[in-house]
Amino acid sequence: MSLGKADAVVVVAGSAVLADAAATSICNKVSKPADINPAIETGRNISGLKGIVIILGSDIGVWGGMKLCETAA
Repeated sequence: MSLGKADAVVVVAGSAVLADAAATSICNKVSKPADINPAIETGRNISGLKGIVIILGSDIGVWGGMKLCETAA
């Protein structure tokens, strides 16, 4: 169960189970924009993660092998 306030947390890992568990854990650490960087650091310390994206309102944090693409509005 996710208790965090993030609009989205996306985690890429070699295992779907690991990605899901890590995303939930990371999301639970985010309740305000200032929590994004510490949550990214928490995720960086989880062995097996390849990338993280956290979105909270208009704030975003990205780490690892994630590719961001611009889309038409």
